[in-house]
Amino acid sequence: DTDEADLAAKSIEEAEKKNAAFKDWSHIEEMFGLFRDRLYKDRLQRLEEEEQSLLAPVPTHPEYLNMKQCLDDRLDKRVREMNHELVFRIEAHERRAVAIRAQVWSQYFQAVREKREAALESLNRQWYEVQTARRTAHSLPDYGLLFPKDHVQR
Repeated sequence: DTDEADLAAKSIEEAEKKNAAFKDWSHIEEMFGLFRDRLYKDRLQRLEEEEQSLLAPVPTHPEYLNMKQCLDDRLDKRVREMNHELVFRIEAHERRAVAIRAQVWSQYFQAVREKREAALESLNRQWYEVQTARRTAHSLPDYGLLFPKDHVQR
């Protein structure tokens, strides 16, 4: 009888332990479920806040602001480079225009000099011909004695 009572007491004790363990397990599962729900709720809330910070008229999301700052800096750098390139191109075109203008003026003045020289040459030729014709007109032939160069012939 004592063995049976011991066995019955043991089985009651084991049943109580199992029951207590089952209750503890159920409580742990319940707490884990609450923790998981709270974790998902917190994550969802953070994601919604992140989405709202991105969709706001003036976004406040830090990663977005960092990326936007990088893009703005790159854009500013590119705009500065393009403005410098534009200034250099304009200066180059101005220099080229000045050089072309100087070349055209030089060619023009050279052509004017050549025309003036040709006209002066033509006028000088005509003047020479007129003077030569004037000197030879109405003139008498020159008569003269040649003086011998050698002493013996003198």
